[in-house]
Amino acid sequence: MGGIGLLAFAFTVYKTVVRYPAVEVLGAAVLIWMAVCVPVWRTRQLI
Repeated sequence: MGGIGLLAFAFTVYKTVVRYPAVEVLGAAVLIWMAVCVPVWRTRQLI
């Protein structure tokens, strides 16, 4: 679960760190990490 979110986090940072300030990039990356992990976690609970 966390690995999938971490991949989304890393991809976001990789693609945006050059164009935007670090604070914005890390904030967006954390939100994307959560947006990926929460549905994965809830899906796991249903199984």
